[in-house]
Amino acid sequence: MSEIIDNSLRDRLMASIAGNGLVMLCGAGLSAAPPSSISSARQIAQNCARRYPEITGTTLPEGLADSIESLAQYFFARNELEHVFLKQLIDWSEFLRRPPNKGHMAVAEFLGAHICALVLSTNLDTLIELAATSLGEPDLFP
Repeated sequence: MSEIIDNSLRDRLMASIAGNGLVMLCGAGLSAAPPSSISSARQIAQNCARRYPEITGTTLPEGLADSIESLAQYFFARNELEHVFLKQLIDWSEFLRRPPNKGHMAVAEFLGAHICALVLSTNLDTLIELAATSLGEPDLFP
């Protein structure tokens, strides 16, 4: 069986863990796997772009409909990130009552065991936190 990582990378990872310096970056794809099955960032952006004209009566500039990051930047620049984008355009019902998947559980275990010093997530959901609570880690911070 071939190794997934070479010895040099393994040694660097272990040194990062020992030095409390391992950082994990998680994207929206983490929540796409079953049983969470949350829509992709692109699908969420497209849904927001469809809702915008219904709410405001105007259309968004070209090129924003497929990128959640571009939409967030657009609304941030207009001082509408919270009140329009987050509170009116994102359908939060999709994020409720979804179970965490194996990826969320792994991230929560890494945090709870202090293997990772920090996890940065672009996710809108709270499934990592829910996974941590289910593992008996109600507060991920010391």
